[in-house]
Formats: sequence, C-alpha cells, structure tokens
Amino acid sequence: MNNAHEHGGWTISEIERLTGLPRRDIQRCCYSGKGGLGIIKPQDSTWGRRTYSACDVATLFVVRLEKQQGLSLPEIGDKLRKRPAIGSEAEPGLLAVHIARLKEQQEEVAGQLLAARALLMASQGAEPLLAGELVENEIDAQVIEALRKMADEEAEQIDEHADRVACRGWLLRSFAPLAGAAHFSEASERAALALAGAIDSIHERYNVAHVAAKKILNWAFTAPGMSVVVDVWLGPGTYELLLRTLH
Repeated sequence: MNNAHEHGGWTISEIERLTGLPRRDIQRCCYSGKGGLGIIKPQDSTWGRRTYSACDVATLFVVRLEKQQGLSLPEIGDKLRKRPAIGSEAEPGLLAVHIARLKEQQEEVAGQLLAARALLMASQGAEPLLAGELVENEIDAQVIEALRKMADEEAEQIDEHADRVACRGWLLRSFAPLAGAAHFSEASERAALALAGAIDSIHERYNVAHVAAKKILNWAFTAPGMSVVVDVWLGPGTYELLLRTLH
C-alpha cells in the first residue's frame, strides 16, 4: 500500500482514473491564483505529494458532469462556490442534483428499451402475450419500487413480498379480456374490470390499502415506454383508455 493510502487519500493519477478528468483540469481546480478555481484543497502529505479526500473526489466528479453539460471550468467554479458539491439534508449539493438527473435519464433509457423490445416483437409477428409478459415484469418491478418509496421502514416486509413476483400471471389474467373488445363501451367496461382486478391483486399481494394500490398502479402505468408496450399487447388506444379509466 502506498503512502497516499496510508494518509487516507488518493494520488492525482488515481483521481484522473476515478473522475475521468485530465490532470490539467484537476490542478486548475486546486489552484487559487490566476487561471485557478480554488474549489478543492488537497492535503500535503509528509512525503511531499498531495492527497485527495472523498469530498475532493466528489467535487471533481461533479466538475466532470458539469463539463459534460457544456459548462466551462470558470462557470463550474462559480456554480460550485454558490452551491457546493456536497450539501446538507436541508439543501442538497450539486452531486445530489446530478444523481436525481441521472436517475431520470436511466428511467427514460429503460422506457425506450422496453418500447423498442415490444415493437420488435410486434414487427416480427410475435404473440401479443409476449408483450404482456414485458408489461407484467415492468409493473412488478415498478410496484416493488413504489412500495419502497412509500415506506422505507417496511423494507424487510417488502423483501419478503418480492419473491412473490416469481408467481407470474396476476396482471395478465386481469387485462387479457381487454384484447379485442368489440366497441368502445364494451372496452370501457372491460378496462374498469381489469383495473379493479389489478388493484385487488396488488392489495392482496402486498398488503396495502386499495387507495394506495390504485396510486401504485397509476404510477407504474405512467413509467416511460409503458404506453407503447401496452398498445402492442392489447391493441391501439388501449393505453389511453386504461389511463382515463384509472383516473
């Protein structure tokens, strides 16, 4: 183990690897003089080299993310002086802001992947039931995530319920009658029954109130990509019908 680690920090070469920033940018973030930003203060070790702390790494990681958004180093420096990378519970720092943004991007990409898979199935003449299985997998994942958001303190209980996801078919059984509805009034009636069945299933499977089950289902159906895969499964216009009925 080298001396940087003995002092509880990282060397600049390691920081380059960890953050993806070039050495010149890292050095500019340290200097307070002309051309420098002075936004981090690495410690000088007894053996004559600077070591960087976890907070320094976090700040430099934010610098990289801000550069990817098109900001210059001076602009990033001004931004970080007004709002640090690591904030508090009362006012989250820029790193927390980027985490939220990256999660949104992750959800959007996952939705595009879901829609693309459903469209590929449809264009290749696959059975609509395969799209239904995609819907059910996604709804199950969304339900688990929603439950975690609603009550972190019940995480252990939710984990116990998670293995029930392996028992597929609850959503497919609820919504399969919607496929091929003869006319709008019949489709509306079937949609109401399908949604009621799904809400009952969530209520029974996860031991939550019916009102909470409806909110969870609504949240799951509005996930990115869901509109495409539902219509591929149950037919054009079904997603809008379900969403109107659910509200």
